[in-house]
Amino acid sequence: VEAMACGVPVITSNCSSLPEVGGDAVLYFDPNSAEELCDRVAIIAEGRIRYQGAVKDFSGAGDRVSDILVTGLSVSCGADLEEVCKAELRGLGERLELRVPEKHVGEALTRLLADGAEVISVTPHRASLESIFLSALEEETR
Repeated sequence: VEAMACGVPVITSNCSSLPEVGGDAVLYFDPNSAEELCDRVAIIAEGRIRYQGAVKDFSGAGDRVSDILVTGLSVSCGADLEEVCKAELRGLGERLELRVPEKHVGEALTRLLADGAEVISVTPHRASLESIFLSALEEETR
């Protein structure tokens, strides 16, 4: 209550009378669920909650990519992957790294194997909390 009176954002449990006191001005979590607390994000800037919710809901599937490291990729297959799978190709000596949106990874792997390329590794990348925070601030200033 003191923090609310000072205009400071508050994060508290959703038990007892706390939701009645805090209303919509507070970010709540279930005190019996460590997962819920760890999977919540509140972006607080200039004393206001700009966003609250689950990390997975905020990060968005469109931002997720995987890097696929391959050898033996034909030129025609590389061009096909750029066009169909929206892959970005980068050379690393004999190896090529393809950055592919998450929704196209299965299709890219199918095409690579059919082309006879050797897949060395697949590394998924997800948005960090830092990038989530910065993108929320950028959206707020637009």
